[in-house]
Amino acid sequence: MLLGGGAYGQRLAKVYRENVTEPEILAILKPMIKHYALDRFEGERFGDFVIRKGFVPAVTSSQEYWK
Repeated sequence: MLLGGGAYGQRLAKVYRENVTEPEILAILKPMIKHYALDRFEGERFGDFVIRKGFVPAVTSSQEYWK
């Protein structure tokens, strides 16, 4: 499960969880999306939100991916 990718390709998505099933993904995303709906900045995209909230770090180059 990857999170944090940039809508315009400016950021790579980062692994948040590995080897998760569809029901697990839905269970992970449900509270995260609720949190996003309640606490996002105006115009903030989901990828930016998960980085701001610390779910995953921002990855702007392939050299940073495995850090």
